[in-house]
Amino acid sequence: MKFLVKIFCLLSLIISLSFAENQSVNVFRDDFVKGFEKVSGVEVGFLEGKNYFYFKSAEKNFYNIFHVMFVDTFYYLGDSLNAGAYLEHGTIYFSYGTSKNGCFGFIQSFPGFDSYSFGCFGSRKTRNYTVIDRVTFSREEPVKCSADQFFNLKTKQCVSCPKDHIFNQETGQCEPEIKRPDWCPKPMIYNERKVELLLRDKIVEECLPDPKIDRTKCASYGMIYHDCVDVYDHYELTSCMSLPEGCYTTLTLYKINSERDRKSVV
Repeated sequence: MKFLVKIFCLLSLIISLSFAENQSVNVFRDDFVKGFEKVSGVEVGFLEGKNYFYFKSAEKNFYNIFHVMFVDTFYYLGDSLNAGAYLEHGTIYFSYGTSKNGCFGFIQSFPGFDSYSFGCFGSRKTRNYTVIDRVTFSREEPVKCSADQFFNLKTKQCVSCPKDHIFNQETGQCEPEIKRPDWCPKPMIYNERKVELLLRDKIVEECLPDPKIDRTKCASYGMIYHDCVDVYDHYELTSCMSLPEGCYTTLTLYKINSERDRKSVV
């Protein structure tokens, strides 16, 4: 039985590596990226995953929210492009800043970018790369909210809450902010829920990433963005996916890892 399990794991790994080797990616060339103009003085980012895109101006005290139509992911093999938003001929590009390692095999050229196969095999050498998203959003009239309002992702409307309250996207209600522990500082989302046990009720503390914080904003905060994009091993992927994708503070990750270590010992 153990032998069959090992064979299954080996086959899963081979299939995963084959997928990685055959993956085709688009890579921006240096001459195209040099035309990027950094967006400054305005906060920009995604909402509800990447379904909405916003511009927030500190001077004008409001933000505009646009519906995203397409997000195309590109790589860049030049010097690391600082995290943030960039303009190029009226199109928005997001750089996630942090460099990763990967192997690339040239396929063919297109205007502004080249097509490569992605995967480390054969004689290929690893190269640093940066992930960049090209955002195409609707030109319809955006939703405009004041800086102190929340955007209701279900009704697509602005919501005002009393002081020291936050808007709960799940319940659709304004709720008082709960006093949070030191290991779950803002902008992490802190929540407490009651779990009914056989002999007593237990309060479970939850510290979750804010879905409004994408990779770009996460890097600008000096926080760590957790995902499982580059994980191909079956067991590592299972462990990786047990933690929700998103932006985490180092204090939160330390707490989570400490809890995992304690449970593994027990």
